[in-house]
Amino acid sequence: MKRNRLGAIGLGLLSALVIISFGSSPWSWATSPTLELPAVAGQNPELLAKSIRKQLAQAASPAPAASPAPAASPAPAASPAPAASPAPAVSPAPVPVAPATTPNVEPRKYSAPPLPLSEQNYQDPSQRFEIGILADYNQGTIGTFPLIESPDGSLAYTVVVKSKLTGEPLSYEELARVAIATFERGEGFQVEPFQVVGETEVEIPWSGISTSGRNRKNIKGRILARQTDRNVLVLLISTTEDAGSENIEGAIAALAPTFQPL
Repeated sequence: MKRNRLGAIGLGLLSALVIISFGSSPWSWATSPTLELPAVAGQNPELLAKSIRKQLAQAASPAPAASPAPAASPAPAASPAPAASPAPAVSPAPVPVAPATTPNVEPRKYSAPPLPLSEQNYQDPSQRFEIGILADYNQGTIGTFPLIESPDGSLAYTVVVKSKLTGEPLSYEELARVAIATFERGEGFQVEPFQVVGETEVEIPWSGISTSGRNRKNIKGRILARQTDRNVLVLLISTTEDAGSENIEGAIAALAPTFQPL
């Protein structure tokens, strides 16, 4: 029997989807990866060399001040082209050590068996992704996003699609940032470190608070973000804290293999 009302978890996701649909500004990650670059390349050796030469020339000029002709001597001061030697200093090729920070892909290991699935998957009307529907779960939508909820309202999940600005692949850190930014305006939203579970996907445990009237419930769940050439697909699973971790583990174990781009 279908429920006519959403449970606390469904309402929480509903509010999040309303914010995403109507209350957020266009999202971009184009500048975030460059935040640390100024610290690496902020000093220009050529400008520093010019400044030092100028100060030395000014300090030395008082001695031949009596004879104007030597004033032309500063011209040779400009000739210390050897000062260009600092250029090699700016080529700290050691920067390519960054690849060492690339996380290893960790195979999925879940502490609970997959929850049963219904025979049909949910297919995005815009043909961007599909995902399984857990057996006996109620299915609805808000805008272009699916909202799928358990009969007792203790677990729900949704998928949000973010367009990429370019076809270039995102790093795992950037992919995690996209997923977190999608839902971070939720009440009490907190995340744990992400785990790389595939060449194009990361998984992030999270927790928060669901408020319905005067009722407040602690909630938790899992985010799975997967990138394609054009989009980032973000699956969010949410459950009440008292429902137990096995619900989350069983849901993600069942849904992850079905969560595919079209």
